[in-house]
Amino acid sequence: EIFMKDIGIPNANLHIANGVFDTSRLTIYHPYIKMWRYHFTPEQHEEHFKIRVSHLTKLISVNPRGSLIVGTHAELKTLYPLLITQFPNHNVLLYNDNENLVKNMKNETIDWSKIIILGSEKMYIGLNLPGCIGLVAILRSLNEPPKQVDKKYSEIIGLHNDVKYNERIQHIRLMKQMQAIGRIMRCHTDYGVVAFLSHHPDDVTYVKHYYKDAIFVKELKRWPVG
Repeated sequence: EIFMKDIGIPNANLHIANGVFDTSRLTIYHPYIKMWRYHFTPEQHEEHFKIRVSHLTKLISVNPRGSLIVGTHAELKTLYPLLITQFPNHNVLLYNDNENLVKNMKNETIDWSKIIILGSEKMYIGLNLPGCIGLVAILRSLNEPPKQVDKKYSEIIGLHNDVKYNERIQHIRLMKQMQAIGRIMRCHTDYGVVAFLSHHPDDVTYVKHYYKDAIFVKELKRWPVG
């Protein structure tokens, strides 16, 4: 309903076509992570972050392809030096500082298992590296705080009550998640793991609705085989 209103044809029938990518080649990994709270002390915030970093470093260590890490600017700046220390033999790159370099890497013969790229929305919307990426790790829910322009837009298209407004926010989150997941699905031979390293249970619920053939796990016992 929201999508049809967005494009200006609210009364049209919507038919969902089959995807061009075999989503059974995706493994969606969502480990148990303690609920994050606004009232955490600085020590609790740090401990919560360390738990997610621990999951992340284990995944990078066994990933046979490149790793993309999606998060907020603040988290990525904190994570960047930690990964450089943890993986001294890897090339750890901040996408915003190395956009052209990263985009040109697909034309080079390199060991992608030694490449770690960190970025936010600019990266997961525009990056196209077919055959190179095996891990997309989403550090937290891709759910921006509502802005005044969003609220006004909701009024214009007729989303007046709280339920409909929340549906739109969830729709935005879902679209961002799909864009991030899509960094793995660049050619028919691609495969890999999408890791949701947030506590939010709905993150994976939305993905299950669209990627019914994907494998969903709470524990990753082995890396998927392409």
